[in-house]
Amino acid sequence: MSILPNKLEKLLRLSMAAIAVATPLILGSCSRENNPIAPVEEPSIPLNLLPETHISSVEVSESSPYVVSAYGNGEDEDGYIEKFIYWFDSEEPDTVHGSEFSIIKEGLSRGHHSFNVVAVDDRGGVDGTPASESGIYIPSTLETLLIKHGDGEGQDTYIERWTCYDAQENIVFEQNMDVNHGGEDSILLEEYFTENGQFLYQKRGLLRFDLSELPQGADITLARLSVRGGVPPFLDPGRVYCHKMIGEWDEDTATWDNSNHLIGDSLWVNNNFGAFGTTNWYSWIITDLVEEWVENPGQNHGVAIFPYHSDGGLIAGEIDSSEYPYWEGWPQLEIHYFSE
Repeated sequence: MSILPNKLEKLLRLSMAAIAVATPLILGSCSRENNPIAPVEEPSIPLNLLPETHISSVEVSESSPYVVSAYGNGEDEDGYIEKFIYWFDSEEPDTVHGSEFSIIKEGLSRGHHSFNVVAVDDRGGVDGTPASESGIYIPSTLETLLIKHGDGEGQDTYIERWTCYDAQENIVFEQNMDVNHGGEDSILLEEYFTENGQFLYQKRGLLRFDLSELPQGADITLARLSVRGGVPPFLDPGRVYCHKMIGEWDEDTATWDNSNHLIGDSLWVNNNFGAFGTTNWYSWIITDLVEEWVENPGQNHGVAIFPYHSDGGLIAGEIDSSEYPYWEGWPQLEIHYFSE
């Protein structure tokens, strides 16, 4: 028998013995008692920041029945806006989905109302403080008042000045500054320099309307001043400005000397006076000014209308006054308002 197998057997036995001795040591060094495994940490969840709600506008229509329209949006720094919860006054809340809201409400009773809305984000966070709009007012009816004075009842005229300059642009003389035109059936508008700059012609219209027919406490939504007129042939249309009058004047006595200094700042402009022929209607929206007059009747001194030729304004124009023979041509003030 060969000796080689005996040696292999002996080596195998020695190896097995070594493994038997080492196994407890290895297992012991890997046990939980000697090397405890650190617990697995749960991932942290950040706090949910509350969303924000913004109301961009709340509008009441001029139609009847009245319709309230509310618009707005929400913001969320750590998510997105899922929906809005809203309510009018103390009504039961309702819901609209999306990151913006456009809400239409009908059937609100006459009087003052509030609108409230809160945004809700994708993790259930609700804006803590409702965005609120409490300025909703539902009137009984929308009324229109058309004021047209004539037959000597109207207060309108124009004032004028004719100025002559020398070559150094010094005033040589001025004329017509004390002339009154209250009884004429036309109101002339003009600002015209001659080509050589020697003469300047200026004519400015003054108009005032009696607001005594307007009910006390009227909530004005629109006031439109309109005049009928145009420009002479071969002249271009242009800008005509409307100014607030800041002092008392009278149709029968108004002149440049005693009334021109009562013209206040320009508030409105019609850019196309004369663009629709020699006879047509041209308007200025003066809602804010009429609201001032309603709140302070003693401040109703009317308006002045005239061009600035140096600003691309009209050279010359003409409108019908309250002395015009026919009602159709009288100046008018159209007022839309909600009654109490």
